[in-house]
Amino acid sequence: MLKGIPESWETRLDDPECVGQLLGLRNLFCCESHHDMIRCYLRLIEERRVEEAAKLLPEIRAFETQEWMVRTE
Repeated sequence: MLKGIPESWETRLDDPECVGQLLGLRNLFCCESHHDMIRCYLRLIEERRVEEAAKLLPEIRAFETQEWMVRTE
């Protein structure tokens, strides 16, 4: 089971709550940035390079919030 995807979703498509959870996934492919991120992640899975890429996480996190964006007040 993937995070955000309800278990046994295939048999629960009449359940509005289940469908609502699935529709959130649609946004991952509609937004160009999210689509690119998911595409790259799926490529890492395909090439079995997730652990190798995870080592770069500290460097990636450094880009999340720039110093000039942090409030010091």
